[in-house]
Amino acid sequence: MYVRTIDAGVFDSGRWEFETWGTTQLFEDVDAYKTRRIRDRFTRAMLLEYLGALGIEADEPDFYREAVLVQDTTRRWTLRRDRWRASLEQARRECLGAVSVS
Repeated sequence: MYVRTIDAGVFDSGRWEFETWGTTQLFEDVDAYKTRRIRDRFTRAMLLEYLGALGIEADEPDFYREAVLVQDTTRRWTLRRDRWRASLEQARRECLGAVSVS
């Protein structure tokens, strides 16, 4: 069901890895994928640019209408069964308490 996947990170091997699958999208900077250092092949700035091209404004809090609380009950991240829902501000107040989110 995926059109395109881009992975850059330290995974099970313990070393930086970079992989792509699927059809290259018109907005991609494919020349960056040839950069010597793997960590520079797909940066956060590129991710935000790609998401923006898809209409997703990831750094804009107003883009998100609702949040679903995720909790770690067995050392694995799972969705709560009761589907607690809140606005981003409510989630910050109720779940993060005094923790600052920026």
